[in-house]
Amino acid sequence: MLRPKMTPVSERPVVALVVDDEPMIRVPVAWVLQDHGFEVVEAGTGDEALAILQGGTPVDLLITDVRMPGKTDGFKLVEHARRLRGPLPIIAMSGMPWDPRARPSPIPRGFTYLQKPVPMDELLGTIDTLLAQRRPPTSRQGISANATAVPA
Repeated sequence: MLRPKMTPVSERPVVALVVDDEPMIRVPVAWVLQDHGFEVVEAGTGDEALAILQGGTPVDLLITDVRMPGKTDGFKLVEHARRLRGPLPIIAMSGMPWDPRARPSPIPRGFTYLQKPVPMDELLGTIDTLLAQRRPPTSRQGISANATAVPA
């Protein structure tokens, strides 16, 4: 089970930016993360999330929908996040099946893809794996069976 998360340097809670235009998805994800010790910042569009990333808000983990209204969809948000925040762990989710080999561009690189609906235990396991990869390895690390890692 996922333990409450703290950043290794400051011992402050890990801040997760949760982005989805559907409140029925975004809000439960935010609640579950808060219940597991994360600080959560929510955004209803990619444009709102981009403004948060461009501002001074600390963000340690990005969880985003792929298809959203506005100028910034989830894939563009991943590109911006990489440029602005470097090796930020990122999970992109969509209800649409996706094969990363079928669309070589404009798909950004360096994120984990999960297909909705995502069981909360699978999401939490994927988050735990991604955050563990940022720490010095202490044990064998895996990734959820339904997650697709898109290399950087």
